[in-house]
Amino acid sequence: MAFNAYQPSIVRLCGRLDAASSQDLRDRLEAAIAPTHPTIGQQPPWAIDLSGVDFIDGVGLATLVALYRRAQEHHLSLMFINPQPPVRLVFEIAQIDRVFDIYPSYEAAIAAWESARAAVIQRPRTTTTAA
Repeated sequence: MAFNAYQPSIVRLCGRLDAASSQDLRDRLEAAIAPTHPTIGQQPPWAIDLSGVDFIDGVGLATLVALYRRAQEHHLSLMFINPQPPVRLVFEIAQIDRVFDIYPSYEAAIAAWESARAAVIQRPRTTTTAA
């Protein structure tokens, strides 16, 4: 797989994502998201590696949803990588797996992102003319 100049940022989370840890995560990632002023489709995504997260509660889930929404406001894609079975189960129960882009590996996430980016770049432009 060929990587281009737009390399995704990787955020690796580990341990518990709960009421005790969520505010710190939210503060740090929102501070990192805020300065971005990308052109739509030009900002590389963030890969949120969940392979080290062994527990998530409602507050942790709400934090990820809030970060997802904040990223969308800044035209930034978040990709969630390799959630462990307990975390995946919470995503499925809350039906967040229908909203989040979740991939089994970093490589699968990058391949999907590059494919989507190529489709946007290759999309023909339409023009309108006055009659």
